[in-house]
Amino acid sequence: MRQAGIEEKPRVHLCHASSSRSPVWSCRPEASVPTSEDSGFACNRERSKDGLAARQKFWFPIYGNNIPGPDPVLPEELTTPFLSLEGQQFPVTGPVPGSDEAGNSFVFIPSLKAVVTGDIVFDHVYFGVQRDKAREDWTKTIDQILALKPEIIVPGHEGPGAKHDISAIDFMKKYIVDWDVNVGKSKNAAEMRENVLKQYPGLGIQFTLNDRINTYFPAQNQPK
Repeated sequence: MRQAGIEEKPRVHLCHASSSRSPVWSCRPEASVPTSEDSGFACNRERSKDGLAARQKFWFPIYGNNIPGPDPVLPEELTTPFLSLEGQQFPVTGPVPGSDEAGNSFVFIPSLKAVVTGDIVFDHVYFGVQRDKAREDWTKTIDQILALKPEIIVPGHEGPGAKHDISAIDFMKKYIVDWDVNVGKSKNAAEMRENVLKQYPGLGIQFTLNDRINTYFPAQNQPK
């Protein structure tokens, strides 16, 4: 990127701590990888390096030789509450609660009226539905995003049918209501999975569904 004759270093913002994002493999080793201060990366650089082999093994069946190596690009702490690019500032909000954990963040791009959400918003994929206080906190984060009146919403994960707009929130709200109904009428994890797949067939990241369901139906309650 160039601004006023100065070449800017490519930047990748890590929205939250995840085995898929820390460490980061990059085809551009000169890239800067900023992360929000409390996302869990800033104090875990060495642990990220130590976990490299296990993460390579996990992701290789999916990405194969598209994972550059052998060394990861470790994250740098984001020292300002915004990202800068081509003379513009993009506010970063975080840490905030999301679907899986508290240490999420989202980026607002004012000129596009766009929000890049990380694992806060999902569209046309199976996702983890929190309970009780965790769900309340997650809902407050979504309200923060809506308060920005975005015209573009980039979900943390999306599947076929995603439109990158406010309809992602509508999808999530209905999915959560239906999830609760299915929990109430399912006797065990297998029945819950059957009900969810029947109501929402063919969504993305189906491989995560069992883990999502098991949080509501512990293993001891599953049929033998």
